[in-house]
Amino acid sequence: MISLSHRDALKQLNYLTPVVPLYTKQSLGQHKLKKSTNTTTTTKMPKERSINPVAAQHKADKKQQLKKSKQNVQAQRNEKLARRNPERLQRQIDDLKSLATTQQLRPKDQGTLDQLEKDLRAVRKARDVLGEKAPAFAKRREGGGVQEGRKRRRVEEEDEDETDEDVRNIPMPKDTPPPVPRRNQPHQLPNKPAVSAAPVVAQTTYSSAPVLRNLKEESRKFVPTTVAQNITRQKGQSGRLLEPEEADKLEKAGYNDARKVADEMEKEAEFEMMGRGETAEKALRHVEMEEVEDEGI
Repeated sequence: MISLSHRDALKQLNYLTPVVPLYTKQSLGQHKLKKSTNTTTTTKMPKERSINPVAAQHKADKKQQLKKSKQNVQAQRNEKLARRNPERLQRQIDDLKSLATTQQLRPKDQGTLDQLEKDLRAVRKARDVLGEKAPAFAKRREGGGVQEGRKRRRVEEEDEDETDEDVRNIPMPKDTPPPVPRRNQPHQLPNKPAVSAAPVVAQTTYSSAPVLRNLKEESRKFVPTTVAQNITRQKGQSGRLLEPEEADKLEKAGYNDARKVADEMEKEAEFEMMGRGETAEKALRHVEMEEVEDEGI
């Protein structure tokens, strides 16, 4: 085995163990500052992202459109505010302020006053922005309009009455009639319209005659053709006379009885139609009586 001396062992121990430097307070602060500067310099900057030109153009267009819409909204708001009369708002404000000098304003009136002052500032600002395009309002006349009208009328009458003496001395021509005053001239009222007589109410009358039906003709439609031919032959309406044998044959077949039954049925139908006609006439008379009673009421 190789024996190491004490010095070699210490050298080997110092080589293997890390050397921890000893710092004072001042040196420790400088060491930390140096370390922080090294870390800041060594930090890497983030890479710039690749910019999409289409997205950038879309973003710019959107921003421009938003700006344009804001300008349009502001222009519309200015036009709406410019339509309000600032003098009227100022008069309302003055009235409320004069009221405040005599008595304390209610919270509602105070809020109205603040809102009017705010509106007046906005209206004046909008009119300044529009400039000459702002609508003009008619100036209010001092004093009542009725009094002004009376004064103007009185002045016009005085001007008409004032005539020069030279003009008054001019003689009127013979053919010209003197002037006739037209004002306050009595005139006849128009005639009242003649009161027309009450219009005659048209009376409606309902009438209907009974419908007569020829049941003989109607019953013939339901008779078989062979039976109808035999009946006409028996009556002698076929255009030729029957032989005795044919007449006996038809009697045996029961055409005489059928003829009697048909005659009785025709009579019953006639009686029934007559009864229906009477009931219809009674109903019609009843309706006419009711209409007459209603008209009398």
